[in-house]
Amino acid sequence: LGLSPNLLPIPNTIIEQDAQLLYYADGLLGLGLQHDGGYGFIGNNLPILVNAYNQGVVDQPVYTIYLRKNIQNGDAGVITYGGVDSTNCGSVIAYQPLVKYENYILAFSGVSYGSYANSSTYTTLVDATSGYIAGPPSVIESPFAQSYCHIYDPGNKRLGFALPKGQ
Repeated sequence: LGLSPNLLPIPNTIIEQDAQLLYYADGLLGLGLQHDGGYGFIGNNLPILVNAYNQGVVDQPVYTIYLRKNIQNGDAGVITYGGVDSTNCGSVIAYQPLVKYENYILAFSGVSYGSYANSSTYTTLVDATSGYIAGPPSVIESPFAQSYCHIYDPGNKRLGFALPKGQ
């Protein structure tokens, strides 16, 4: 995974290719969840990150997505495989359990950023492929998604948030 010189070789990895898709498919290679069953398109193969962890290639079956703000061109962020990105992200503020394991869907009560605060409870989908957090537009918008590092911890069925360093 990755681009040279930051290449992460993962031996004994199976990558499946579908000849025909019956649904729109999108995602980041290897960052999917290992489903509990009922998903024939995954079979018995492990997600690439879980396979890397099982072989000792990465320290943890965790990855962090850091998105830079206000990027028009060029490098928009960093994906760190195997742990929390300590270069770009501060300490984890909180972890939220996934309410639906098939996707990164979580519930949260109360959100605040800047001068905005809301104490309602919401269910939301966090999309790692776009830096998008789906939810009520008045509460969750792309500036919120870019205001935090996202720490994906599929082994513990949770998602963490950390403030980027320098903010």
